[in-house]
Amino acid sequence: MDGPMPSSLVETLDTLEDPRVDRTKLHPLTDILVLAVLAVICGADSFVAIALFGQLNEAWLRSFLALPHGIPSHDTLGRVFARLDAARFEEGFRDWVQAALALTDGQVVPIDGQRVRGSHDRGRGLGPLHLVSAWAQANRLVLAQTAVADQSNEITAIPERLRILCLKGCIVTLDAMGCQKAIARQIRAQEADYVLRVRANHQGLHDRLEDPFRLERAADFAGCPHDDADTVGKNHGRIEIRRCWTTGDPDYLHHVDPDREWCDLTSLVWVEAAMRKLLTVLNAVMRDQVPWTTAPLSTTIHT
Repeated sequence: MDGPMPSSLVETLDTLEDPRVDRTKLHPLTDILVLAVLAVICGADSFVAIALFGQLNEAWLRSFLALPHGIPSHDTLGRVFARLDAARFEEGFRDWVQAALALTDGQVVPIDGQRVRGSHDRGRGLGPLHLVSAWAQANRLVLAQTAVADQSNEITAIPERLRILCLKGCIVTLDAMGCQKAIARQIRAQEADYVLRVRANHQGLHDRLEDPFRLERAADFAGCPHDDADTVGKNHGRIEIRRCWTTGDPDYLHHVDPDREWCDLTSLVWVEAAMRKLLTVLNAVMRDQVPWTTAPLSTTIHT
């Protein structure tokens, strides 16, 4: 590895309170934390792997860390992190990420809840881990993440994740769980745009979206101002064909949101997806999806 580590990471983590008593502070806390962060970024997934990363890169690490007693052992790493204030550490790490990563205008930031596969523990009566994450798509970096008790708690976790992020000029996308008027207002208050997915569980809104789009599609959108685009992609042994239509027609906006409850709503979007599994003999259609979204963007879709 070449070049010094940007001092902002060292300076940010140096503000954390050391939970150890003075006689056990053989290794500076900042050295331990910076080592762990860098090792995990490089793929380390255990304290043993973090210690090994330090030993293999000690010369480089000494260019910006003190390391007065060399690389801390995996046992030392485990003891320190067991006593560390996790919330404060997360806050410091997040500050560094946001300082190092400038979210530019138009950056897409998906907020999504996921169940971590294989995270349940039936023997201890523990269900799977649910995480709500904010993802900087262009930079392929998680900006913020929090664990929730179950999927139903995502609605309360999403506003908290949004609040800690600087989203000015970004486009925040959310699935149906986040399709809430209050969340839309919060995103706009943070000077960002939103794209929200609407499913049938929002029955009234879904029906008001579905009816005009089905009529327009039957007429090939003749006389309706709109943009459209098609994409074809291949992944995981499947071909996915997506078609997208969007309109900002004032009459349709009024039909969908007659009371103007959706903050700054300016566009309606319909996405149709068909997936085909790649087989040796034939292409079998797996499923068709018709997800709906609403958006405050003056949307122009480019192929």
